[in-house]
Amino acid sequence: MPLTDNLRNVAKALGKPLDKLRMVTLDKPRLSAAIEEATQLGVKVFALPDGDVAASVLTCWQDNPYDVMYTIGGAPEGVISACAVKALGGDMQAELIDFCQAKGDYTENRQIAEQERKRCKAMGVDVNRVYSLDELVRGNDILFSATGVTGGELVNGIQQTANGVRTQTLLIGGADQTCNIIDSLH
Repeated sequence: MPLTDNLRNVAKALGKPLDKLRMVTLDKPRLSAAIEEATQLGVKVFALPDGDVAASVLTCWQDNPYDVMYTIGGAPEGVISACAVKALGGDMQAELIDFCQAKGDYTENRQIAEQERKRCKAMGVDVNRVYSLDELVRGNDILFSATGVTGGELVNGIQQTANGVRTQTLLIGGADQTCNIIDSLH
């Protein structure tokens, strides 16, 4: 489904006009057309330099700063995001695209794309198919864990203290949709 249709559907589901919808994405050249498309609809677009998994989580938090997340990114980040979104009771869809579709159709990218397509075929994964959240994460027994290395909107980054190192970890339990922040001293 085209981005415009998806944004209209999200706005309708949330009972918001398009000019009140808040979309988060990444500030990457590959997303410039999507940013322009959403902006033309009146959607408020937040383009972050990085942090697609964190942005996905933030769309599902209470008092969240974003209503919808759209990006073109890596498959591992997509599956990690799907785990967090499902654990928080959210929803998402993802389409697996090849390297050329994500990064541009160049000679060096074609070799990578061909290898990816072969791996996907061997695993029974369809390229260019839209997967539902339940197809991305089949079970409900989910535990999402993220420890900050650099600071962000979810957790603080590693901090050097007089007694060692302090880290902060976010744990999301899917069974009861709880979020816990754990401060650790090492």
